Amino acid sequence: MYDPDTRSLIQRARPFPELDVARLPEELTKAHATIAAARVRLRAEASGQVAEIATITAQMKVIAHTYEALVVSRSNHDRAASAFVAGSAHQLIHNAGKLAGQTGQTTTLSPSEVPPSISATLMFIIAGSMADAAEMSRAIDVRGEKIRASLANSVRNLAKGQLERIADDELPDLNVAHMSTPVELAASALYRHIHHGVQELARAVLGSTSHAIEGVEDVFREVKRLSVTSFSGPIPDAFEPIPASSFPGPHHLASLLDLKQASRRGAPRALAVLRIAVRLPHRMTQGPLSPSSRVARLMFRRC
Repeated sequence: MYDPDTRSLIQRARPFPELDVARLPEELTKAHATIAAARVRLRAEASGQVAEIATITAQMKVIAHTYEALVVSRSNHDRAASAFVAGSAHQLIHNAGKLAGQTGQTTTLSPSEVPPSISATLMFIIAGSMADAAEMSRAIDVRGEKIRASLANSVRNLAKGQLERIADDELPDLNVAHMSTPVELAASALYRHIHHGVQELARAVLGSTSHAIEGVEDVFREVKRLSVTSFSGPIPDAFEPIPASSFPGPHHLASLLDLKQASRRGAPRALAVLRIAVRLPHRMTQGPLSPSSRVARLMFRRC
């Protein structure tokens, strides 16, 4: 399933106990084949492979979350390889969930979770694999509450290099009457701020100004700060500090979009792949990688 360059990229991922990265391309290929075979059997109304799909999903969640955590950390490792492995695993999780009717799987942004389709798309962007990112972005669910749906659509446009659309979008207003709980209201407010950051990111790439890039990083870091608030009143020493409120979904998405943290050599290097993507055909998901897309991938792998 993977060409020699991609196999080499996957095998550069950081090894872990009980995970043989040398065989990881074969394991990912096998998982894709199992899900595809199960889809055919279900269409034929034959017996499914429910247990095997559940096992694959559990395995892929461990791989996806482990390597995604490496991507957003500051540890010294090959981030492009980790991001591609995490994106591939998230893609498998999404496909398995779709096969099972999305049972138990989040498809839209929530206060506590980022859906696999968005995580996979951003992981592929960080890996410099814009063709895979654009292909995966088709699966992003843009339904639901207006602010979160608009943000999800911006991630989709980011993957396709359609930065002008992002920059020109009007941010939806925060409609208190349409929020079911204070938690949902706060989460949407944080996601709206992330959407503002994505817009500033698009404008920074289009304008190529380092000052604007620094401002973008500040937006995402502010979201991360606001997503976890510690209780400030008197509490027993044994319980200090106690988080009074946390929003893992917005915090995690802001972490994925913090490009300086995601790139070993800094934001200008990470943004280079998006600048190239703007000049690529928006239909690059069809057929083999274009020469420009290969350049984008190779350039970003050096980060």
